[in-house]
Amino acid sequence: MKSLSELAALQNEYSSNFNKAIEFVSKKKYSRKETLMHLEKKGIFTEGMKIINEIYDYSRGNLKFKPDRAFFEAAVDFIEQIHKPFYVAEYRSAGYSRLETEWFTSLCRVLESYFQQIFTVHSCFTALHAFNSYTVVKKPTDDELDSIARSLNLRFYPASFESMGLISYSNADLLEEILSQENSSGKDDTEKYEDEFFKYLEEMKIEEPAASEIILQNINDASAKYIIKHLDAYPDEAMEMLGRSLPEGKAVETLEFIAGLERNKRREILAIEKKYASLFAEGILEKTGAPAGFTAEKIERLDMIRTARTISSVKFEETESYLKKSAKKGSSDPVMRDIKTGVFLFSDFEKLNDRCIQKILREVDTQDLVTAFCSASPSMLEALFRNMSSRAAELIKEDMEFLGKPGQYRIKKSREIIQNTGNRLLKSEDIYLE
Repeated sequence: MKSLSELAALQNEYSSNFNKAIEFVSKKKYSRKETLMHLEKKGIFTEGMKIINEIYDYSRGNLKFKPDRAFFEAAVDFIEQIHKPFYVAEYRSAGYSRLETEWFTSLCRVLESYFQQIFTVHSCFTALHAFNSYTVVKKPTDDELDSIARSLNLRFYPASFESMGLISYSNADLLEEILSQENSSGKDDTEKYEDEFFKYLEEMKIEEPAASEIILQNINDASAKYIIKHLDAYPDEAMEMLGRSLPEGKAVETLEFIAGLERNKRREILAIEKKYASLFAEGILEKTGAPAGFTAEKIERLDMIRTARTISSVKFEETESYLKKSAKKGSSDPVMRDIKTGVFLFSDFEKLNDRCIQKILREVDTQDLVTAFCSASPSMLEALFRNMSSRAAELIKEDMEFLGKPGQYRIKKSREIIQNTGNRLLKSEDIYLE
């Protein structure tokens, strides 16, 4: 296994070669097909996947996710040398002395985000390698290549490479311009071409790095134990963990259970509030299957309404229709009104005031906005565009036209990102639902 300094040197050399390759194809004014062939010839895709696997191997052997000095030093060194785009001076200046407050979960979040990011980059390399191979072996038409490129969203890959520090910002723009090229007659049969390409990709049997799942699981497990141990400092995270622990199909039942308890509690005198906290904890443990680390005593300290809001957010697929039905019944049920007030659905976007909409837009990637608002209603689009500059709105419209009709799965995933962003901003009280 390579040392951290060797791994950093390998990544630096690779980054230099990647940047030079992009500058070369740009000067030569290569087409998309010629560019991908040149990058393949230079080993950019295969070497990129190899380096990612080396990073995973190092991480599994050297990053032990425990709130101690060894983890602090190993994590900060790793972020500083490998995850270069992230600024770590704040951790260095604070030092290990503050680790027992917010630093452990903060470092875990940074590393979790990074490993999710390089897993995405590995998928990009895999797709580009397969795209190039498909071009050579199958000799597709320009129509077919353009359709596959649109379905893969190739134009957005350079941003992922740049966010990991593999290419410079200017070269990311150059590569995006090349990958956005179209040469077809305008005919489109995306679904057919997409099916054929992904069948070919499956036959190539390119292995995804299994280590990513192990590392992410280790981070999540360590964070969960720490959060439960320090529950009073992390109530929102604890409630989210409980929500995610609910088995499929249990979310609405749990909401109704909490709402029923809250209604009864509001009828009782405060002296017997402990009784409802106990019933709440008992019911939540039963419905979640008693996730590791949670005890009745810990759950009793959580707020019932906020827990219901969190469950509504993390299990939105199950609870969305239930919440909409409760909203149609009017405001006769104050408990359900209080629960709904703290949950942001994608359909709520147009109901926000402009200031709140702008806060969400600052947090969401342009790619996700483009995909999420494809097939959105005119009123939703109006709310989106009126909160942008005319130039930004034109670019979004061009991207929507370029993207065409993405699959429902992709639309759904992008809308989830907007919905999750809205719920996070609701929790921090940066936005509000009128």
